[in-house]
Amino acid sequence: MEPVNWPALASFLVVTLLSPGPNNLSCISIGINRGFRKALVYIWGIVLGFLAQSMISGLVSKTLTEKFPAFESILRVVGAVYILWLAYMTLRSSYVNAEQDCDSLGFREGFLLQFLNIKGILFVLTIYNVYLSVVLGNFWLIALVALGLGVRSFLANSAYALFGASIRRWMSIPWVGKALNLFIALLLAWNAIDLLGLPKMIFN
Repeated sequence: MEPVNWPALASFLVVTLLSPGPNNLSCISIGINRGFRKALVYIWGIVLGFLAQSMISGLVSKTLTEKFPAFESILRVVGAVYILWLAYMTLRSSYVNAEQDCDSLGFREGFLLQFLNIKGILFVLTIYNVYLSVVLGNFWLIALVALGLGVRSFLANSAYALFGASIRRWMSIPWVGKALNLFIALLLAWNAIDLLGLPKMIFN
C-alpha cells in the first residue's frame, strides 16, 4: 500500500467541502428559512447518516480489495472520472439554492439523504481506497477516520447553515460565483490528474 499523500488528501477535502452538493445546499436553504437552531436537527441527521455511511464503506472496502485486487486501480479511474464530473458540475453550478419546503427537513430526512447521495458515497469510497487505503482492515482506524469525517461534516454543514444568508447573497453576484467555481474546478481537475498518476509518468 502506498503512504498517505497528505497534501493531495487535504486538497481533495477542501475542494469537496467548497463544491455545492445536496448537503451544503440544503443546509444553506434551511438556515435561511428556519434559522440555525432548527437547522441543527437536520444537520445531526446528516452527520450521523454520514458517520454510518463512512463506517460501512470502510469495512466493505477491505473485502472488495482482497477479493478483487484490481478494485483499487478501477476505483482510481472511477474516482478520477467522479472528480472531473465534480469539476464540470462546479463550473455549471450556482450558489443560489432552489426553493424547497424546508419545514419537511428534519433528522430522518438528513439521515436518509446520505444513503441516497451518490456524491457522498463516491466521496467516502474515494477517501478510503485512494487516499487512506492504509487504514483498511483496521476497525479502530476506520472508526477514527469515520469520526473525523463526521466532525468535518458537522462543522461544514453548520457553517453553511449559519452563514447561509450571506453566502447566498454574495454568490448571487455573477463574477464572484464564477471566479470561485473556476478555482475549485481547477483544483479538482488537478486532483483527478494526480489520482491517475500522470504527473509521475510525465516527470519520471
